[in-house]
Amino acid sequence: MTVEAAADRRPARENRRFYVGLGIITLLALAWRIVYDVWNIDRIPLGGDASYYHYQANDIARGIWFMDPFQLRYWGRLTPSAGHPPAYILYLAAVSKFIGSSETTHRIASTFLGAGAVFVLGLIARKLFRNDWAGWTAAALAAAYAQLYINDEMLMSESMYVLTTAIAVWCAYRFWSKPTGRNAALMGFGIGLAALSRAEAALVILFLAVPFAFLQREKPWRERIKLAAISCAVFGVVLAPWIAYNLGRFEHPVEMSNGIGSVLMAANCDHTSNGHYDGTYHGPFAGYWNIECSANIGPRLEKAYSPAHAADLERQLGVIPGTDFAFFGDESTHEVAWRAVGIAEMKDHKRQLVSAVAMRVGRMWDFFRPSQNIKLDGLLEGRGVGATRLATYEYYPLLACAIVGLGLLRTRRVPILPFLAFAASVTITAATTFGITRYRAPVDALLPVLAGGAIVWFVTAFRDALKKPA
Repeated sequence: MTVEAAADRRPARENRRFYVGLGIITLLALAWRIVYDVWNIDRIPLGGDASYYHYQANDIARGIWFMDPFQLRYWGRLTPSAGHPPAYILYLAAVSKFIGSSETTHRIASTFLGAGAVFVLGLIARKLFRNDWAGWTAAALAAAYAQLYINDEMLMSESMYVLTTAIAVWCAYRFWSKPTGRNAALMGFGIGLAALSRAEAALVILFLAVPFAFLQREKPWRERIKLAAISCAVFGVVLAPWIAYNLGRFEHPVEMSNGIGSVLMAANCDHTSNGHYDGTYHGPFAGYWNIECSANIGPRLEKAYSPAHAADLERQLGVIPGTDFAFFGDESTHEVAWRAVGIAEMKDHKRQLVSAVAMRVGRMWDFFRPSQNIKLDGLLEGRGVGATRLATYEYYPLLACAIVGLGLLRTRRVPILPFLAFAASVTITAATTFGITRYRAPVDALLPVLAGGAIVWFVTAFRDALKKPA
C-alpha cells in the first residue's frame, strides 16, 4: 500500500475534525471573495473576454447557443462562435437561468468556484503531506492569495480553470494511490474538465495521465497501456460533444476554440507609430502583446499566401461597412487568417524567436520586467494595480516555499509529476503565444498546496529543535 493510500485510512473523528476546519476556511474564503467583489462593484467596466463570457452565457440561458455575442448585440447577426471553451460559459448560463443574469451576479457566482478550489486544494495538501495542518495551511494560503481571488472578480474563465486544475490534480493522485481502471477514468475526466475550461490544459493528458499510467512499475506493461488508454479515452469522451458540435458549424475545422489565431497575431509584429516601436520582439512590449499587431492585415496576409488567395481571404473576413475593421464573416475564417499572419511574422523573425520565447516565459513567471507586469496586469488587464502588486509580493515567497515542498515530496517518494505537468503546459502556452500572468493560473492554484506542506514542515522542525535539550 502506498503512503498516500495509508494516509487516507484515518479514524472518523480525525476526518470530521479536518473537514470541519477545512469547511470553516472555505466559508471564510467565500466570504472574503464576495466582500471583495461587492467592494469593487463598478471598478471594472465590462469589456473584452469578460463581456464575451457574460453576454454569451445570458444568450445561452435564453436559448441562443454559442453565437457571437457582440455581433448579435450590435448588428443583430446570428454568427456561430467558439471563442472560448464552454465550461465557464455554461456555468454562468446556468446561473443566469436559475438565479440571475446581472454582471454582479456572475461575478459573485465566480467566487463559489474560487472557494471550491480552496477546499479541493486543502484536500490535496492533506493527502500528499499526511497532515491535517498542511491541508488547513494550504487552504488558508489559497484563500488569501490575491492571484487567485482577483480572478473571481474579473469575470474570467480562470476561476473555473483554477477549480478544474485542483480537481484534475486530486484525481491524478487518487489514481496514483490506487491505480485501477475506474481511477484512470476519473483522472481522464478531471483533465478533460480542465481542458473545457482552458484549451491549453489538453496538453496535460500527455504530460500527466500517460506517464502516470506507464510509471506503475508493479503492473505489467499491458496493464499500464490499458490504464493510459482508459484515461485518454475518457478524456476524449469528455471533449467529444464540444468538438463534434464545433466541427459541424464553421467553414474551416474548429476543435476546442477559435482563439489561437488572434493571440498569435497580437503577439508577433514589428509595428511603429509616431516614431515609437510598438512591436513585440523588443521595446516596451517585448514578450507581451499589442493590439497594434492587428493593424493593416491585408498586406501581411500576402506574406502567408499568394496575392490572389490573400485577397480572397481578406474579402471573406467581412469588413464592417465604412471601416477597415474585419469583424463580420465566419469566425473560423478570421482564425485561419489571423493565425497565418502570426505564423508568417514568426517566420520573418526566426533569429529573434529564441529571445522572444525567453522574454515571454520570463514575463509569465514574473522574472522579466515584474514591475511593468504589475502595471500591465493592473491597468490593461483591469486587475487593479494595488491588488496586482500584493499578488506579486505574495507570489515570490509562495514560490520559494513551494520549491521546498516539491523537495519534501521527493524525499518521501511522492510523485511530483502533476505539478510539473501543469507548469510545463503553462510554460509552453507562454512560449508559443505571449507572457501574461493570467496564463499562470493553474500553477498559482497549486503553489499553496506545496507551500502549505513546507510551512508545516518548517514549523514542526523548529518546534522539535526547541524541545531538544541544550
